[in-house]
Amino acid sequence: MSNVDGSTPPIVPSSRLVSEGPSTLDLGVHPTSESLALNPSSDLVCACLAVIEERHQGHISLAHATLKLIDLLPDNDAGNEAYVSYLDQLTEIDHE
Repeated sequence: MSNVDGSTPPIVPSSRLVSEGPSTLDLGVHPTSESLALNPSSDLVCACLAVIEERHQGHISLAHATLKLIDLLPDNDAGNEAYVSYLDQLTEIDHE
């Protein structure tokens, strides 16, 4: 996912668990590839946080959540950095 100028938008994962506030999952909204193309940065973050929330609620396994994140995030340094942050959140859920 890159902007018109070829740069990759920043991926800013939340440092808190999504259970502290509303999420797209709570509304029954699941981002599509079309919506991610419209606003890649914030929609991508929302999609990733929805995965974290699904795991927090016990709807998906840790393995399934990690695969969903890998599928969502771009294969570059920013995507890898974001993945590590989201993975930290997933492992915190398993330790609760």
